[in-house]
Amino acid sequence: MKRFITYARVSTAKQQKMSGLQTQVEDCKKYIEAEDGECVAVIQDDITGVADMHTREGGAKLLTMLRSREADAVVIWMSDRVSRAELVRSLTDVRVILDLGSEFHVTQYGRIHSENDKRLVLDLLDSWNEREKIKTRTMRGRINAVRAGKYIASRAPYGFRQQNKYLVIYEPEARIVRLIFTWYVIGDETGKTLTLREIARRLTAEHVPSPKGKKVFGPDAVVRIIANKSYAGTWEYRKVERVGNKLIKRPAEDLIAVNVPAIVSPEMWQAAQERRAYNRQVSMRNTKKQYLLRGGLVKCMCGAAMTGTPNTRYPNHWYYGCHRRMHGFDGLRTTDTPCKQKALHGPTLEAVVWAHCVKLISDPVKLQYDIDRLRQADEAAQLPLCERLKAVEAQMSEVEREMRGLMAERPTLPAGSLSRRTNEELTAQKDQQYIELQAEQAALASKINQSQSFTEEQIEFALTFASRVGKGIENATFEEKREVLSLMQTKIELIAPYRVKIITKLPMHEATYNVDKKQVAIESGTS
Repeated sequence: MKRFITYARVSTAKQQKMSGLQTQVEDCKKYIEAEDGECVAVIQDDITGVADMHTREGGAKLLTMLRSREADAVVIWMSDRVSRAELVRSLTDVRVILDLGSEFHVTQYGRIHSENDKRLVLDLLDSWNEREKIKTRTMRGRINAVRAGKYIASRAPYGFRQQNKYLVIYEPEARIVRLIFTWYVIGDETGKTLTLREIARRLTAEHVPSPKGKKVFGPDAVVRIIANKSYAGTWEYRKVERVGNKLIKRPAEDLIAVNVPAIVSPEMWQAAQERRAYNRQVSMRNTKKQYLLRGGLVKCMCGAAMTGTPNTRYPNHWYYGCHRRMHGFDGLRTTDTPCKQKALHGPTLEAVVWAHCVKLISDPVKLQYDIDRLRQADEAAQLPLCERLKAVEAQMSEVEREMRGLMAERPTLPAGSLSRRTNEELTAQKDQQYIELQAEQAALASKINQSQSFTEEQIEFALTFASRVGKGIENATFEEKREVLSLMQTKIELIAPYRVKIITKLPMHEATYNVDKKQVAIESGTS
């Protein structure tokens, strides 16, 4: 008896009402009974069909069961339940299932032997075209509304409210916006211009809620307000576009500018941007002091990062202090209580961490073991991507073969005849399909490379450095030390005053150290 997996999917409440998961499952089970089969599993997804099969929770489970030969076939209610992405990506989902040695059935018309089945292709194409038409109509309506001066975003900027799709000034918040620009550009009551952090600290001290209603008015919120051109009277629509999983900034000519009520003058807004640009050039972040553990490697007990701080009296001494204690803010916003953790002596902490890393990386046997272990983990995580890449490349080979056949047939067809025009149209379609497959091939190859824990160059560097350490060559440069810390994926957590836990991924190890500069000793370690 053939073993079937029933796969059902909905992505909206409307779909759930019209063709809910239960309806799909019942129809699929009737189909399985008619085929004298057995339903061994029902897998359901409540997610958009634009996502590739292996990225959905239910889809990933389905592919795992097929790999382990727990079923012989997959049945779906309608073709668009497998995917509503572009035609090429939808067909690739089907090809992946077929390449796993499984049958693919659709209750509408039975078993599908190839992803190029005309019924399947036409159904998926109709589904995609319908989605694109809805998307085009929706976007056209939005653009027309914006050009008419309407604000169509879901939430009005701080200092504004929406009334009948138009922005109006909300004075209680607008007053704060003007105050921020005044403090930043002109200065406070003493005439001193304030930094972003000083502005945030004063607003928090005066119990001004943040734009999201939180007690802490963070410097990031201040930055967003100062950079927002809407406060100068111009709201810009379509500033970014989605390309794959990334948001890309659009060129200036693609923006649609809409006049909105101004809270500050354009001159005031421009002066703020000029000050931001100047501050970036002379910022203390551009200091030449090199901190080995910069970049958030050290975490305080409160969860905030511990950042490098120079000692102005003694240039050869520096400290790692809690960012939240020094500045009153952290990126987590977990509590309003100030952190009381004392700073750690920088030279001592860096020496302990580096000595620990040198000791670990100097063990070539364990290093090679962990490299092999991570490679195996990478291969397991990349399996769905590799299967999809294999399916795409197989489709590309088939399209190439079909195009060669069409090109060989064309000289035999009379010029201007219907058969000649049909041949040219099919060739153009196959050419476009090949271009789309090439794009997906490149995207998958990029994802596979990005999902690797370490590149071959990084592994070669680790083995070479380990060999140097084994020969007693430990006087590494600052850049080499940073490379080793990054390669080992080192993290340092403060677990008690002057006591840190050092965690590395390559090799996998944890150890606890006392980093009091008066007494430095290892206390425990685990691999």
